[in-house]
Amino acid sequence: MIEKYGITKEDIYNFDETGFQMGVILGGKVVTGSDKRNQRKAVQPGNREWVTVIQGINAKG
Repeated sequence: MIEKYGITKEDIYNFDETGFQMGVILGGKVVTGSDKRNQRKAVQPGNREWVTVIQGINAKG
């Protein structure tokens, strides 16, 4: 396809997106009571800010 349509490296891009909580390094704890199955609640100390990272790069670098 690249040769057929004359696509250059400058025209090929890859984008990636990820998200994470600021200040959280380890995994969280999940707490549930024996009387409330399937109603789990994730526990994190305090309020946290969510950050989204989007990266884009072309094939030429």
